[in-house]
This record gives sequence, structure tokens and C-alpha cells, in this order.
Amino acid sequence: MTELKLLVASDETAPLSLLAVAGLSAVPLTVHPNPILTPPVLVLTNGTKLRGVNVLVRYLGRTSTTIPSLYQRDALETAQIDEYEEYASIFSIGSEYEGACKYVDGYLLHHTFLVGQSLSVADIVVWSYLAGR
Repeated sequence: MTELKLLVASDETAPLSLLAVAGLSAVPLTVHPNPILTPPVLVLTNGTKLRGVNVLVRYLGRTSTTIPSLYQRDALETAQIDEYEEYASIFSIGSEYEGACKYVDGYLLHHTFLVGQSLSVADIVVWSYLAGR
């Protein structure tokens, strides 16, 4: 696969979730600072641009050949992945952090993965918010 460009604001680092999903998917990615960007932008080989962390994580998960089920699942599990992806931002809200940790910790007492029986984008996104704390 040809190397993709990830454009990020000059004063920010590339989101950990994007780097992790790209790495697990074996997608070559180079990060380029851009002074006028707010959300990250992925420039595809044909010049098409996709914007926003969640959109980019989903795209990389869908195109993964190393872990085909990273995002592509049945309708219910894909919706659950989307749900956790949206929920993960709660980990960055100070007053909500403890409750979010208790919720996920309680769930993982009885499950190995957040969705289904294998690693998914949901696990990576939640992990990246916790790791970035």
C-alpha cells in the first residue's frame, strides 16, 4: 500500500488512536504539520481528503487487511464499535472520568474485548483516551 499523508495542526500531535489503528492495519502513514488545520485530515493516494478523528479511524479500520474484523462486523457489532468510539471522549472530561472508568472496568470484568470476541477499533479508541490521560 502506498504511504498516506496525515495532516495535523502544527501545534498538535497526531491522535494516538489513528497511529495505533494505522500501525495495526499496516498502513504506511506520514504525519505532516499544517498551520491552519483543526481536525486531522487524511490524504488518500488519489488526492481525496477525509476529515475528523472518528472518520479516519473508521476508514483505516475498514481498510485493514491485517485484522479484517477491526471495524467491519455485523450491523450490531459495528454500531457498538461506533457507540464506544463516541463514548470514549468522556475519558477526557475530568468530572466524568471516574464514572467512565468504572463503566468500562465493570464491563471488562466479564469480557475480554469491548465488542464481540476480538480486538476492534472500540478497544483501540478507548485505550488511546486512557493512555493519553
